[in-house]
Amino acid sequence: MRSGRLGSWRSNRNGRLEIVNRPHVWRLREYFSAQVSAQNRGANLGHRRLGEWAYNKRCFWGKGNSMKLRLSFLFLPVLLAALALAQATAPAQHATPHSATSQPAVPAGKIWADLMDGNKRFVAGKPRAKALVGQREELAKGQHPKAMVLSCSDSRVPPELVFDQSLGDLFVVRAAGNVADAVGLGSMEYAYEHLGSTVLVVLGHTKCGAVTAACSGEKMPTSNLQAIVDKIEPAVAKQKNSAEGDALIEAAIKENVHQSAADVLAHSEVLRHAKEEHKLTVYEAEYQLDTGEVLRLGNEK
Repeated sequence: MRSGRLGSWRSNRNGRLEIVNRPHVWRLREYFSAQVSAQNRGANLGHRRLGEWAYNKRCFWGKGNSMKLRLSFLFLPVLLAALALAQATAPAQHATPHSATSQPAVPAGKIWADLMDGNKRFVAGKPRAKALVGQREELAKGQHPKAMVLSCSDSRVPPELVFDQSLGDLFVVRAAGNVADAVGLGSMEYAYEHLGSTVLVVLGHTKCGAVTAACSGEKMPTSNLQAIVDKIEPAVAKQKNSAEGDALIEAAIKENVHQSAADVLAHSEVLRHAKEEHKLTVYEAEYQLDTGEVLRLGNEK
């Protein structure tokens, strides 16, 4: 019987080496068993198979193969380390939401001209034919609205129809009196930052009930209604000294559009910086209930 670093061994009847005392092998088997248990019996299958191979492969115990046996155990830690590294660095298989791909930049003037052409079709009663089924299926993959529209909630002023646009063309935020609170501002910031919208249209309309209520000076019956009027009252105050009655309402409607556009930039740092960096263009407009026309107010901001 001979002894060495791997334990004790002796020659059997066939002249082949047979290990008698093999503490290193048993330690390896204990290690593999612990690995299998820690990985729920299967996640570390490579380690288990490697251990069985090292233990059961009889050719390594044959006569004259003692050097092979030593080399096997010498490289075994390297193989184990490689397997552990491969498992640790394998990419995680997590589902990722669909992200909008970058779209070629379209000049703001071209987008506005397209909206005005759509409004002309709307006024003429000749809307463009729309392949809604195909568009719906394509838009399920993601959206890239060309413009944001902050408009009144009035049922007579749906921006998609007024500008003759289709699914996915406009990102619309609506509130009575076309005013924006924190939720509305956050929605527009999302459209700019994540959907690529670089044009904002603030759209008021004639005969606006919210502005009319603000011009009356009466206190609203609920705090929520009063919150709308409070947003509009500064625009009314600016026009009170120069107009009254219906003329005051008409002037206040236009002033409210201008004020709403200014409020968006004043209270949204994201949109304000985008405007200052010439990455966002703001248009002010008024929809005419009687004719269906959209009239631009002043210059784009």
